[in-house]
Amino acid sequence: MSAKPHHLIEELRRWCPAALDATAAPPVEPPTLAKSEAYCRQLATSHYENFPLIARLLPKNLRQPFFNVYAYCRWSDDLGDELGDRDLSTRMLAWWRGQLARC
Repeated sequence: MSAKPHHLIEELRRWCPAALDATAAPPVEPPTLAKSEAYCRQLATSHYENFPLIARLLPKNLRQPFFNVYAYCRWSDDLGDELGDRDLSTRMLAWWRGQLARC
């Protein structure tokens, strides 16, 4: 189950408004590590795929890292094929690549 284009745009505006508009102000409340991990956990467990079930089979100390990787992959996939605009997807994937390079 992929995000709807409008939902993904809303998420971009919430978490990283500069991705859509370089002049946009940063989020009012930048995400903390705890909020980021909660977001990844929610994203991973709210899709119909097998990740929630598989996660239960993992040792507890590996679950959050697993959710984090899933969220990264989900965003990568959705930016590539759920925005409904090829040029926007290309721009967003370039931005996403830049975000990864900053890590």
